[in-house]
Amino acid sequence: PKLAELLYEIDDKRLDKQKDEAGLDNEGGTMRRSRTVIADAFAADFKEGVINSGGDEDRSSFAMLIHGHDLADSVELAPGTRIYQAGLDAAAKAVREGELNVLDFRLFLGKRTWAPGALGAEIGAGMWQPVACARPLALKQCLQLPKPLWHEVCELTGGRLMELSKLEMLRREDLQDDEEAADEDENEEDEDYSEEEALE
Repeated sequence: PKLAELLYEIDDKRLDKQKDEAGLDNEGGTMRRSRTVIADAFAADFKEGVINSGGDEDRSSFAMLIHGHDLADSVELAPGTRIYQAGLDAAAKAVREGELNVLDFRLFLGKRTWAPGALGAEIGAGMWQPVACARPLALKQCLQLPKPLWHEVCELTGGRLMELSKLEMLRREDLQDDEEAADEDENEEDEDYSEEEALE
């Protein structure tokens, strides 16, 4: 519930700012909404949701809902990406009515910011690697994947990043065990399929 209240508090400020910029009469602002009641309803609809870390800064005062649906009151992060933030009421309604799954949304708590030029300097130093990726990959849930999502991104990127991913995978015994188990399952399925063919 506290996270939901925080989401609505931030969204209220965003909507009020939009009205101010459009020159509309705010009539006391969107803060007049019964935030506690609405936030409680949102929390109930998203009780099966997963909270992701958006960064170590402002973890008690910043949260964001990210998704790939053009919902009422949502805003596109960048033109043409079809990746949106907010639209809280419409998101809760869609989940409540079964139109969308709670895992179609990404909840982030906290953020990370950089001083002007700092991020570019860190990228130049090799601390970060910007990559272009497809919208489904950017919105992909990270739950119960056979390997961490960043490994998948690195492999799809190819080149040096793919090699770095392979080296890191060799150091991760837990991931090796998962891959071996997946390979065993695939082999068993192949054997079962071969037996069925032989019986036919």
